[in-house]
Amino acid sequence: MIPISLQLTNFLSYANGVEPLDFTRFHTACLCGNNGHGKSALLDALTWAMWGKAREDTPGLLRIGAPDMRVEMVFDLDGERYRITRGWAKKKRGGDSTLELNILDAPSGLYRAITRSSVRETQEQLSTLLRMDYDTFIASAYLKQGQADRFTRQPPAQRKQVLAEILGLARYGEIADRAREESRAVAARVAQLEARIDNIEVFLSGRDEAQRLFDHYTALLQTLAPRIEQAEQRAADNAARRVRLEARRERATVVLAETDEAERKRALLQRQRGELLARKHELDEWQAQSETITLNFQKLQQARAEKQKWDDIYATWRALADEAQRLKEAINQAGESLRARQAQLREQCAVQQKIADDNALQVERADEIRQGEEQLQAARRDEAALAQKRAGHDAALHALREAEDALRARRHELDTRAHRLDAQLADLESQAARAVETKKLLDAAEAQIKQLDDANARLHEMQEERNAHDARLQQLKQASEAARAEVAANEQKLKVLQANPQAQCPLCESQLGEHGREHIQENIEDEIAHAQSRIEEYTQEGRLLQKKKAALDAPIAEMQARLRDAPRLHKNSETARLQWETATAAQNKIGALQAEREQLQHLLQSGEFAPDEAAAVRQARAALKAAAYDASAHAALSRRVNELSRFEREIAALNFAQSQITDARQRLALLEPERREVEAQLQRGDFAREETTELARLKAQADRLQYDKEARAAHALARATEQQLAGAEERWHKLQSALSGAERVEADFVANAQDIAAVESLLEKLAHERDSLRDVASQLAACERELSEAAAELKVAREAERDASTQLGAQQNKLEECERQEAERVAVDEERKTAAQQLFILKETATAFGKEGIQALIIENAIPEIQDDANDILRRLTRNHMQVSLESLREKQSGGLRETLDIKISDDRGTREYALFSGGEAFRADFALRIALSKLLARRAGTQLRTLIIDEGFGTQDAEGLQQMIECIQAISDDFDKVLVVTHLDALKNAFPTRIEVSKQPDTGSRYEIVG
Repeated sequence: MIPISLQLTNFLSYANGVEPLDFTRFHTACLCGNNGHGKSALLDALTWAMWGKAREDTPGLLRIGAPDMRVEMVFDLDGERYRITRGWAKKKRGGDSTLELNILDAPSGLYRAITRSSVRETQEQLSTLLRMDYDTFIASAYLKQGQADRFTRQPPAQRKQVLAEILGLARYGEIADRAREESRAVAARVAQLEARIDNIEVFLSGRDEAQRLFDHYTALLQTLAPRIEQAEQRAADNAARRVRLEARRERATVVLAETDEAERKRALLQRQRGELLARKHELDEWQAQSETITLNFQKLQQARAEKQKWDDIYATWRALADEAQRLKEAINQAGESLRARQAQLREQCAVQQKIADDNALQVERADEIRQGEEQLQAARRDEAALAQKRAGHDAALHALREAEDALRARRHELDTRAHRLDAQLADLESQAARAVETKKLLDAAEAQIKQLDDANARLHEMQEERNAHDARLQQLKQASEAARAEVAANEQKLKVLQANPQAQCPLCESQLGEHGREHIQENIEDEIAHAQSRIEEYTQEGRLLQKKKAALDAPIAEMQARLRDAPRLHKNSETARLQWETATAAQNKIGALQAEREQLQHLLQSGEFAPDEAAAVRQARAALKAAAYDASAHAALSRRVNELSRFEREIAALNFAQSQITDARQRLALLEPERREVEAQLQRGDFAREETTELARLKAQADRLQYDKEARAAHALARATEQQLAGAEERWHKLQSALSGAERVEADFVANAQDIAAVESLLEKLAHERDSLRDVASQLAACERELSEAAAELKVAREAERDASTQLGAQQNKLEECERQEAERVAVDEERKTAAQQLFILKETATAFGKEGIQALIIENAIPEIQDDANDILRRLTRNHMQVSLESLREKQSGGLRETLDIKISDDRGTREYALFSGGEAFRADFALRIALSKLLARRAGTQLRTLIIDEGFGTQDAEGLQQMIECIQAISDDFDKVLVVTHLDALKNAFPTRIEVSKQPDTGSRYEIVG
């Protein structure tokens, strides 16, 4: 991914209208500016555009006071050009995100949308294109400040864990953990399935007994049907008779209720008669007051008419007075406005005159300023000529440094290779010397593993035997419960048989006789004894199985304790095998490495290792001498240009002053006539003519209304009269209502007398009918007794039938369940086999993706890549004086090896631990390892690292170290398409051909400028 342009709108400190940042103008650039001015905001915008992530959550990235924000980024990837537009708008609840993705159509030069239906789907498509996520970008392409020593500062034992985090190996651990978790669930499922199969076998053992009981209850139900039919007929006859009697009883109840209702209605009619008498008396009183009430109502109407007349006159008079007041205020306001314009014009005329006077002084120096500007142009032409000479000199100097660096690099490369061969030879010889010892350790470890395998097989046999005992105990438990249920059922039969003194079968009502009764009782007792005998046998067998089970517990626990050491022994065996294979391979490599070391030694001693580089050094020195560049003359001329540059500003000021004088004189010519006219209007009082005329007209109209003191008194008298007679209208309306209802009251009085006579007649009729229904209660009681006897007889027969049907249904269900259980046993067994296979696969997966599997292999393969890349960078930083090595194994004092990740650094004084180097030296090692890790991580992510951003402090470096850091950054810049260095150090700012200078203003926000 190569960035092309970046545009920010209302993002952090950047407001609206900021020009896009053009990345095509530089290959390597320095991003500089004061703290808090917006350098990091540009980097946040880069990551937020691509992944929607930055140092803060999205709402915190919005510029204060802005409703929304937007970032547009254009980048090249795999020969295509893409454009991302990501936005976010603040809402009442949360926010609204947008994301657009476009690709450039080269023939037409237009962007074509490839945005998906949602932000999430578009982000997934974008991440797939980039082939790296946010975390990978931060750990590889973006070197954040303070992170250079994240790897090296850890203790050796923890560096592998940090390396695993940087490489993202946690996902393999998650796969292993998930596989182990799923294997536990599958193992539990296998155990459940095996237990289910055992339970099914126990259940199927009772199929024959269920069939026998089914046949017995089927025959019994056939004998009960006639008896139930007779009992049902007797109960039906009595039920019909009871229905007829209950109908007569219900009529008696209705008669009583109707009698009560008639008596209640009679009492109500008598109360209504008293109320009608009271209303007739009230009507007499209203008729006596009718004349007085009518007279007061007429007076009230006259007072209201008088008041309305005066209200209309007052409203008109009040409106005229309000309008007259408004006109007076308008006249006063017009005068004030004209006086304010007079003051404004006087002030503007004075200002223009002052502008003309002030700029006249600048115009007087016109000749002096123009002569100085001509001298400045001549000095700049001379300076440009010297700058061309300096370019040739700098190019020759740069070529000389590159040639010398290449020569030193070639020698250091051979020295490094020689040191590396020496170290490899020493390491191989040490490894080869341990071959015999490691072979003995391997044989001993394999013998111990063989013993553990035998113990594991014996453990499985004992566990299977114990599981078989558990299954048989479960079968015995279910069989005992079935036998106890059979005993309880037979004991209930005995109770029923002994409760029948007539020697009659309680189920089918056939006569058994004394002999038949005893025969049935003996059969039932034999069945009880047989079932109890089976219970005793089951109990004895269960006790024996419990003893066998207990005898297996101790050996199983002992074997399991021995097998807990299996993982450690397997690991020791693998370690010993690896050490033995390493020692054997070392013996085979020693000869070839010794020959290569002698050849390198010959090249270094003869000095014939880099003829092309030596010739390039000689040629560069000759070109530098031919350039003939004088730096002191160039500096003096630059100072002369700086001194004369003031005339460039003064010529601009001169032109501006001349234009100001012209403008001021033109404005004075326009303002003076208007000022004189305004002053004349004020002296004449010539303003607001329409308002003055309208005011006189309104005053004459108000005088014609004659709303004087006497009129106001008449108005007040009308209002007082209306208030005094306020209740007269209500009393008049009540009088009319009372008079209109007199006839209705008389009619209600006559109807009430008729209703009372009808109620009295109904009460007499209901009394005769009540006397005829007095004996229905005794007849209904006799019928209830006969019906109860018939129901009891039917209940006994039906209970016998229900018990038999229940037993028959239970046995039928059991037989059907046996068929289902048989089919389920086959299906469960197939499921158990599938689950067992799945369990095996999950266990193998957990082992393969664990720390001892793929993760360990990735780390071991990554270490040489990191070491080679780091040494290549460190060679450029230290001019071949330092190199780093990473060791993943360390010998124990007690013998054997243990895992570690030691960092050893070699320089002119020898090889030392990382912690023994100074801050500047350690920083160089940190920086080299960090760049190496970035390259490795980018390769692991499946993408080529094309862009590098370095936001790292260089304060620990002295002048020479800082210069080496600059040269290293410039050297590794060829490995990337874009390099961006973030710093505030002046030495770093001036070392790069291009600078992106960031500044911030309180009102307009942050801005950037590309310089160079």
